[in-house]
Amino acid sequence: MMSEMAVEDAPPLIAEIDTDVAEGRLADAAASAHSLKGTLSTFESGSPVKELQLMIDAARAAQVDEAARRQQSRVAVQSLLSEIEALNTNG
Repeated sequence: MMSEMAVEDAPPLIAEIDTDVAEGRLADAAASAHSLKGTLSTFESGSPVKELQLMIDAARAAQVDEAARRQQSRVAVQSLLSEIEALNTNG
């Protein structure tokens, strides 16, 4: 089931993004964020995807502070992940 895959794949990708941004590996952060965006866009194409794209754009532009700020303010991404987890629980 796609929701199970998303719930399994998303947390490690988020951890990779956090580490990569913190350590200044912005190209790696952008790649992981792109993978996460692909995973989540199966379920939602609005705010979560837009949040991730803004972080990807900042990382690709080597804007460390902006990428970090965007990564830390991922409310829509976390909300969507909670909804996907609920699909697995209630599913």
